[in-house]
Amino acid sequence: MYATKCNIPYEELKKDAYSFLEEMEQKTVNQDNHFTEEDIEDALRAYKESYITFPRKDIERITGLSIPANKRNYQKQVYHLEEIRAIRDIRCRREGRDWRQGNGRKEKKDVVFEWRVKNQLGTKAQCIRDTKLDKKTVYKWREYAGNKIRNLGRYEKYSDIPLSHKKYIYRQMQDRYIFDDMTEEEKKDMRRIDFIHEILKLLDMRSYKIAKGIYWSRQRKKKAVLEKISKKT
Repeated sequence: MYATKCNIPYEELKKDAYSFLEEMEQKTVNQDNHFTEEDIEDALRAYKESYITFPRKDIERITGLSIPANKRNYQKQVYHLEEIRAIRDIRCRREGRDWRQGNGRKEKKDVVFEWRVKNQLGTKAQCIRDTKLDKKTVYKWREYAGNKIRNLGRYEKYSDIPLSHKKYIYRQMQDRYIFDDMTEEEKKDMRRIDFIHEILKLLDMRSYKIAKGIYWSRQRKKKAVLEKISKKT
């Protein structure tokens, strides 16, 4: 979850997680509860965008780890960041390296593209506000992002999508909302809506609103059929 919050690449997270395998296994007390690669893979399932807003206090409760809130020594953010950057520059000069190398910063066109993927109906003004990019930059890459999104669709119709692919997506949905504060019925609804949304994306229809509409329309029809059967019986 924190790797997602901090924009750490999945491969880097996976490498770090596996590096703890031996250390964690050495902590084993109960011989029926060894720490294995399967435990690591289970943990890696939390690397999802839906967990990016998962509260710090809840993570502390689940893991039993203390995660203190970030402090700025009672300074305004601008002064705090000024000191942090100064320390960074001093260390880099001492080590003879450039902090910009390998920091994983995304190109601005990719930032615009990712925002558009998540906000199909969003406006230019919203994109500028959310990404903090310059107006000219957003306008420059908006059409590029739109064209790239349109080229992502791989299937013409639902029946073209392989059953194995549908099953894979469905299994992926089961890991969502595990820790969210919702009833099991609400979680089930959200997972099914997400499944429809992922299928729609394969059909080049990238709208969560449409996915929700399809799901609730089906639920209403299903309810009507059940009520009809109930009356007959």
